[in-house]
Amino acid sequence: MVQVGFGVLFGVLLFANIPLGGYINDAPGWVQAIYGISMFGFFIGYIAIVLWVKGKIEEAKQQPLKQRPESRGPLAEDTRDAETLALLDGLDEVDWGPDFYFIPELLNARASTDPDIALSEQAELSHQLCHQGSIYDETLLAIPFLVKLILRPETVAREDLVYLLAYIIEGTFQSDVYPDRIEAEPEVDEDEDDSGWREADLQLRREARTAVAAHLDEYWRLFDTGDVALRQVFPYLFCMLVAAHERVRREFPAQIASEEDDLTRASMLFCLAHACHGRPECAEPLLDYLDDESHMVRLAASHVAVLGGSESRLDEALDVFVDPLRNHDRYYWDYRETFTWGDGEPEWHAQEIIDLLVDPALSRLFARIDEILPTLSPYCAKSLASDLLHLGFDRDSLPTRREDLSESQTVLLRAIARDDTAGVMHAQLRAILESLGVRDDKAALRRFLGIESRWLIGRMYQSLFGRGGGS
Repeated sequence: MVQVGFGVLFGVLLFANIPLGGYINDAPGWVQAIYGISMFGFFIGYIAIVLWVKGKIEEAKQQPLKQRPESRGPLAEDTRDAETLALLDGLDEVDWGPDFYFIPELLNARASTDPDIALSEQAELSHQLCHQGSIYDETLLAIPFLVKLILRPETVAREDLVYLLAYIIEGTFQSDVYPDRIEAEPEVDEDEDDSGWREADLQLRREARTAVAAHLDEYWRLFDTGDVALRQVFPYLFCMLVAAHERVRREFPAQIASEEDDLTRASMLFCLAHACHGRPECAEPLLDYLDDESHMVRLAASHVAVLGGSESRLDEALDVFVDPLRNHDRYYWDYRETFTWGDGEPEWHAQEIIDLLVDPALSRLFARIDEILPTLSPYCAKSLASDLLHLGFDRDSLPTRREDLSESQTVLLRAIARDDTAGVMHAQLRAILESLGVRDDKAALRRFLGIESRWLIGRMYQSLFGRGGGS
């Protein structure tokens, strides 16, 4: 407190000295005396702060950030019951490495039957094992312990751990379910040392998926007998496990019909949308849910329609499918607060599967794009147009003349040009504009796109080419 007092005095006297310094020699004697005393206090306060900070730095250097497993020893017997000790047997013997030495502490806390203790470390555990989709060797080591906690009835909020497992293996989901729709990995720059990172990461994700899938039968039993929270989240995990899709197609339709919880029905329908991908015969019987009273069930049914390849009620399904892009708040709280699926953003959930759409839904979406985009917010319209950009030009081929642009291609270009292009796939858009011969002809592009704003076109060119382009 003494140092803090000197620090406050230091600040006050510093500001008091600033206006006096310019004319102190001409000031009365008593003012000069006060100035001298204040300068003395200034230096004392300065020295006190420097010494205090130095002491704190030295104190911090003497203390490790966390105790490592090899020095901490096992938790005291009285903090964990015998069942928990057996459940986490071998946890401290695992080599967690220098960057993940605290994982045993997080898992020990998560194993507590005290909700305050168990949930206090859930977010940190998720962050460390799967940070923004990235997983590590230590993630693979933690999976057996996560599974044990999920299968133990006494574990607090098991649904959070099921979600974590699904999120860990989501990185291989699209390549497993839609191998023919995934673009090849970009070539590595010659000056970049890849060192086999991509292959190692893919292998790690496959091993993680195998480790999670090894307990599939136990997950099904828990889903059939679990509480509402577990029944809501398990379809997300089943969606990520291709081995579960056959049983999903066989059992979920009847279970949805008898399920009372709306979000559980929606979760099962979202899972069926991917399990029925390109299977109209699987999707058709589920389209009656487009009339359901729950907006979340209707949304999930629209995903079944657009991914399943159904031709029935397609326009209606597309309208519901893009509704989160129009009415964010209507869906947001269901996703964020009570519905554990994906990353919690309804519009992102819709946009993530744009690349996975199949005909006839994809062709119909392009046919209606000029009608749909004006109903969206500018940001969502640009985002949807950007997502569709490469699909539109891949479908209709890259034009070499403006006259060769298809109607849907023109609509997409207009939607993108009307908003900031910072988030657009620049390389592809540059190639399109160059193929049209308008890279150096802003005026021609402005007339062609029907956009009067010179500033907007100029900004588009500045973002894409680093300059304003032609007049």
